[in-house]
Amino acid sequence: MVASDTKVEATIRNTYELNDCDELKAFIDVLMPTLVDLWLESQPSAFTPGSIALTPALAVMHTILKMMNLLWRSILVEFKDRVPRSWVAGWLKVITKHFMIHFPFGTGNFSVRDRQVDVTLQDRNILFCELLSHVILSGTDAGEEASSEWRDTMLDYMLDMFDGERESRKKNDGTVIVFSTQQLEATFPVVWSLLNTLDDEISAEFLKAVCDKSNTLWGTLSAIVSFEFLSRLLKTQNNPGDRSSLLVTDVMRDWLLLLPKRLWQLKATNPVFSQSILEVMIYTLKNNPGGFAQDSAVAAGFEAAIKPFFHVETAKGAIFGPFVMLPEPVQICAVTFLYYLPSWPEKLVRGYAECLSAAVCP
Repeated sequence: MVASDTKVEATIRNTYELNDCDELKAFIDVLMPTLVDLWLESQPSAFTPGSIALTPALAVMHTILKMMNLLWRSILVEFKDRVPRSWVAGWLKVITKHFMIHFPFGTGNFSVRDRQVDVTLQDRNILFCELLSHVILSGTDAGEEASSEWRDTMLDYMLDMFDGERESRKKNDGTVIVFSTQQLEATFPVVWSLLNTLDDEISAEFLKAVCDKSNTLWGTLSAIVSFEFLSRLLKTQNNPGDRSSLLVTDVMRDWLLLLPKRLWQLKATNPVFSQSILEVMIYTLKNNPGGFAQDSAVAAGFEAAIKPFFHVETAKGAIFGPFVMLPEPVQICAVTFLYYLPSWPEKLVRGYAECLSAAVCP
């Protein structure tokens, strides 16, 4: 049996009240040694030298990570202030000792590997990162040197996830593949944890990688999911005392200034998404997260970039933007956005007036 640095109950009970912190802690102390032992027993079969296949051992290891992630998320999120850090640190040492040795899972020269194996391994890597992210937010470490090592390894993998098309296939031997929308969503707790614990410079670099990846996903469901996450991130900036307020950098400004362009790229293909984008732009001007509403670059950028959404004059004549084709709720949002703009350039006023007088306007 693998044991943590904490004392495990001598008697295993049949039932545990998992909504109670002490009971959940006792349950974890009982279950974790078994999960670690199963992991160690499955490793040799799952990672056969030269190949990785969808074996029962691989499935067992994947299930173990799911169970561990659920257990630690439950106790570290629900009972963050009541869990002894020394107890978490003891189990963290066990996890980093026996699990980090193969992370990222699938790294190496494996000549035989199909698509489903790659997907499973990536799911597993994201699950493990999420597990570690809960520990990060709890403020627990396993000693300064050990913590620095596993945090750096996790950050490197996440950077590959969001900047993988350029470098990761060479760096990690194909560990990172094109991820699904579900996998992208699964990374968000990890992204949030890293952004709230990294120093400012590295945090900005990581955030830029996330935003850049979001831009490459435009036109897919993943783009909408990324937009929703970045919007939530923006809305955390209202409290100056939050650690996340340090994340408001040039990166977020650049992301904001792309939103008007996204509106006219969408045209009338997805009114719900268009309305969501307008609502974020309204929120920015109305609530001033991170001081963006008072940022002259943001105001000027919004004023200039929103014009094609309404109407533009070209050498070939006037062209109406998506505004006239969108349903009334979206149009109301667009007008509300104009209300919060600090000023209206002449061309913007003229374009909006053309929309109001045009026969094509509903």
